[in-house]
Amino acid sequence: MSSLKNIKLNTPTFREIIPSSKKEVMITPFKVGDEKVMLMAAESKDNKMIVDSIKRVVGNCVKGEEIENLSSFDLEYLFLKIRSVSVGETADLLIDCVSCNTANEIKVDISKVTVKGIDNFTTTVKINDELSFQMKLPEMESYIDIDASNPDSILKFLGSNVSKVFYGEEVIDVGLNEIDDVVNILDQLTSSQFESLQNFVTSIPKVSMDINFKCKNCLVETNNKLEGLADFF
Repeated sequence: MSSLKNIKLNTPTFREIIPSSKKEVMITPFKVGDEKVMLMAAESKDNKMIVDSIKRVVGNCVKGEEIENLSSFDLEYLFLKIRSVSVGETADLLIDCVSCNTANEIKVDISKVTVKGIDNFTTTVKINDELSFQMKLPEMESYIDIDASNPDSILKFLGSNVSKVFYGEEVIDVGLNEIDDVVNILDQLTSSQFESLQNFVTSIPKVSMDINFKCKNCLVETNNKLEGLADFF
């Protein structure tokens, strides 16, 4: 006797490369349950729920790597690649003209998204001959509460992303209990010394794509760059 329980659908798989580690993994398209998770998160407009949902969906659709080993830009890249094999390679985005600010609907091939800045990216930040920091590849959660206009928020973000402190001959591992101590060290830096850490933040790799279009209103040719997951939605 036939049974509905015996019906198993074959799920297509695709090879993909993790940007940070160059490790090969297999990705599968979104399933209905994954799309429900993302829809609920988007409707909530809660940043933590959105991040948790992205991690959950990527975890469900990536085979060959643990989600905890992925940086923020790894997650963004894999999410967009999964999206491209799930609901189509192109997405219709509204992008403002740089000349007249008219919103233009542009079709973007998200299957061609890349991670820019990874080749020259370094996680070692030298402050002076005595002090250096070994930084982590930031996780997506660490961006949730950051406020670019609040110096304390920026210090907390940086402190939570330091894995080791090199001080003279000492190598000090940084755990959760030492983050406040690291923040206190950062607070003592001069403006020129702190610039090295700011350069680290601005150099963190991002999913990126260059696009060109002619504005439908003023006909000006516009060159634009999409950076970060939010720009692709």
